[in-house]
Amino acid sequence: MDEAVKKAAAYLPNNLENAVARLSDEQSRTVREIRLRAGTALAVSADAGVRFLTKDGQLSAVKTPACIEVTAADVEDCVRRLCGFALHAHEEELRRGFVTADGCRAGIGGTVVFAAGQPLSMRNFTSVCLRIARLHVGIADPLLDAIGRVPTGGVLVCGAPSSGKTSLLRDVAQGLSDGRLGPRANVAVVDERSELAFCGALRDCDVLTGCDKAEGIFRAVRCLSPEFLVFDEWTSERESQAVSYALSSGVRVVTSVHAPSVAAARSRAETAGILAANRFPVAAELSRDHRCRIVTEDCG
Repeated sequence: MDEAVKKAAAYLPNNLENAVARLSDEQSRTVREIRLRAGTALAVSADAGVRFLTKDGQLSAVKTPACIEVTAADVEDCVRRLCGFALHAHEEELRRGFVTADGCRAGIGGTVVFAAGQPLSMRNFTSVCLRIARLHVGIADPLLDAIGRVPTGGVLVCGAPSSGKTSLLRDVAQGLSDGRLGPRANVAVVDERSELAFCGALRDCDVLTGCDKAEGIFRAVRCLSPEFLVFDEWTSERESQAVSYALSSGVRVVTSVHAPSVAAARSRAETAGILAANRFPVAAELSRDHRCRIVTEDCG
């Protein structure tokens, strides 16, 4: 079985882990997510689409009596395993709807508890989406080439959820720091969700793990003297202020945004102002089938 899938499956209850272990090597290599939903069949997201796992280790396009049904207890057990059986130690992550365990990020569904209009905690877990973390060395080479040809400004990676933005950013950071297509660069990575640098993937970078992104950007610029600063999922006005500060300090920012294109990213309130100022001359647009289009014209 594919090692990345095996590693993620270790967080499943034993009966579900054993079922995933029956997948063939070829089948497991195509799996991108494992999805548990209480009261329905165990599902995976694979290259061919959503498939349901049968008791004999096959992937079915439709639900049948042979498919493995997930119980509420299975979901609860999986969340506890992801948290190392210490939910209290992961309260902040759960409040925000995810858990990161050894680089494997899991989205959690359930009841969100609010206090004073703010999410306070999560309980009554109903689903888990285990995202399979893999290294994809070389996928960023076309983007690295574009970065080398445009010597200043930021780099924006656009794509819908699960289009490969994090994998691309990870390989950009690795490629810049190891000098894959040019001189080695000093790269700082703000890894808020402990996902970019999983399993020591970015040993030649300065990594701030578990740090709020905006705080991490300010901290990295002031303390680590980076040439490039990489972070995932640009989502807030505070992060925009930090990005502007980094760019004005002469640091090239490489980041991602949930948008299918640069044009769509321009319409987002938190990114519109900086993009309109032509401060991101290099961009990559990712499609859901992981195809990548490099844009080096004016991004404003």
